[in-house]
Amino acid sequence: MTRRRRHFATILLMSVFCGAQTLYHARTDLSPIRPQKMSWPKANSIAVDPNFGSQIVRITDRATFKNRSLQTADSGTPNLWNKDSTMLIVRDPNANSLVMAFDPVTLKARLRTEWQYLLATKDVSFSRVDPEILFILASAQPDGPKSILQKIDFRQRIISNIYNFAQCLPPDYRANWTGILSVNNDDTVFTVALSDKGQDLGFYAATYTVSRGCRLLNTKTGEVTGDWGPLGKIATSGSFGLHAMSSSTGGDVAILSVGKCWTVCADGPYFWNIATLDVTAGIDLGHSAKGYTQLITAEHFGQWRSQPYADPSRGRKVIPDGMLPPGFSGDKHASWNNVDPNDMNPFLSTNSHLWPPEGAWEDEVIGVDPTSGVVYRFCSTYNSGRSRYFIGKYAVGVVSQDGKFFAFASDALKTLGRDARGRHRVDVFVVRLE
Repeated sequence: MTRRRRHFATILLMSVFCGAQTLYHARTDLSPIRPQKMSWPKANSIAVDPNFGSQIVRITDRATFKNRSLQTADSGTPNLWNKDSTMLIVRDPNANSLVMAFDPVTLKARLRTEWQYLLATKDVSFSRVDPEILFILASAQPDGPKSILQKIDFRQRIISNIYNFAQCLPPDYRANWTGILSVNNDDTVFTVALSDKGQDLGFYAATYTVSRGCRLLNTKTGEVTGDWGPLGKIATSGSFGLHAMSSSTGGDVAILSVGKCWTVCADGPYFWNIATLDVTAGIDLGHSAKGYTQLITAEHFGQWRSQPYADPSRGRKVIPDGMLPPGFSGDKHASWNNVDPNDMNPFLSTNSHLWPPEGAWEDEVIGVDPTSGVVYRFCSTYNSGRSRYFIGKYAVGVVSQDGKFFAFASDALKTLGRDARGRHRVDVFVVRLE
């Protein structure tokens, strides 16, 4: 047995002993791959990646919606897949969300045009409990601030208002930017960042808990207000604007990414224990994936760091140094919507790099076992890295809640034609994770 095979066998054994929930059969070597262009006909065409053996389906094309480029989300955090992988959300360049039906057996997808398939918001999250429920942030009037939390029930074809975050904000406050809508594991805690001056300058971190009401943290003044729990100053001196906000999967910790820093403050992120005034500074090295008890943050050279919410100083490297590919470079966007309560399921990532890739993991969809550090290689993204659309440029992707599928944006090396804006098309592709 070669040294590399012995090392991999040891890691697999470690993974079993650590109790990992999911073990994939994808390749785990570190050999560089320089894939050739592939042909991607119309939507619902399925291809097998010749270097990885995975099935990839292009699920959108120029006929899907007004010849607009269609993509996933600005990060891997939004929960764009429903619970049983029969629906997912794609986004057009105008920040409209489109509901698609997906067949997890045939991999066929289509716009779900029977009812309420076009949503004038990018702030969406499927339920983690009911596959027929979608949560969104909506406006009370056209072009108004998106502050109303709504529940869309596809089974009963009912849209109901759950809460208006304006009730928690100052009376004269008019938000013009909202961050990611996060929903916890039992659909009882909702979090969102709001700003009246755009991203990075906003300072309201809002949470709503069913039957209890709101809690609002002003990250500029450090004041916590709301309907329940202790009120007053948080236990940190930082004063900062919000670049983004999400929450732990359990809904007990708000994860605050730093934008504008008004005083001396950490690079972030900050972890706010929502039921308290406790705020702890973590380490911000790149894009992240959220678990129940920890945040996984991108580091350099393909590495990731685990930061426990309770004590980020106890962070650790996820991948053993000897298992990193030499010379790796690229921008990593992670997604962990398949996370389990013990944070053992692999998190997924796309690693964007100007084509062609030069090392392992570059321009690939990978999965990382957070306990052993084993990295699964699923497919190439076939993305040029030169799109004028942010999501397409970085091939941002999101994993399904069951961990069986991963949807990502790609321009397929500019082979998809031109969209309605005259730009090279970006479409959504789905790879089956096995």
